[in-house]
Amino acid sequence: MRGFGIVAVLVAAATAVGCGAGGETEASGAANDEAAAAVYVSDLDGLCLSSAAEQREIAVDPELGATESERAVEANEARAKALPLFDELEPPPALAADHKRYVAALTELVVLNERVTNAIDSRDRARRTRAAARIARRTEQFLKLGADLGARECTDDATTSEIAGMTEAIDAVETTNDPAQCKERFTKDYLKLTHAGSLADCEAFQEDYEPAESFEAADLSTVGPFGFAEVTPIGGPSDGQTVRYLLHLDRGTWKLDAILPSR
Repeated sequence: MRGFGIVAVLVAAATAVGCGAGGETEASGAANDEAAAAVYVSDLDGLCLSSAAEQREIAVDPELGATESERAVEANEARAKALPLFDELEPPPALAADHKRYVAALTELVVLNERVTNAIDSRDRARRTRAAARIARRTEQFLKLGADLGARECTDDATTSEIAGMTEAIDAVETTNDPAQCKERFTKDYLKLTHAGSLADCEAFQEDYEPAESFEAADLSTVGPFGFAEVTPIGGPSDGQTVRYLLHLDRGTWKLDAILPSR
């Protein structure tokens, strides 16, 4: 980790200068603080990495949950199970306040995801949209807190393959009207909320849909099996109207899960 290199430099400098007793104490305290921060960030990175891996495994494994809703519930349960581990980390005093905010944000995300699932089950589109929009906003804050803490694995840096997969899904949704997209690129939860779960209604809608000529996608990020992107269609009836996509990694394929207002 970056912090260990800093610790080594501080310790070497204090020894080489041959400071007096006061200087040695101050340098030693600084080195101890750096060491504590490095251990904390390393532990936080490890938890973020393992938690995201478990959520992705749930998203791509066809044996874990028969539907997107069931897999979403299982992913959120995995996130909830990890909460005490995050809470038990011991940050140095300088990072204690940010750590507390980070755990609070993670706790709220668990609660909001539960609300989304309940709204899907009740087919309450308005409730689901409100909760999903709050998830998007809170996720941004959550990821920023991870970055502020120096935890690379807790930031919103999407991998090259994730960006390619999400971009491919957005392209399929925005620039084609193939009825096959109803199965291939829309989650069942999205169909429930937009077409009352009817595949036939979705396919009929797709046949009459006027797609965009192209699109621009920005601010692509991921949290576990969920992805976010700001999407602006170019051409077509929604030309220039930016919306926020919520995508879900379903058995290795990114699919549209919700369309939210832009930030």
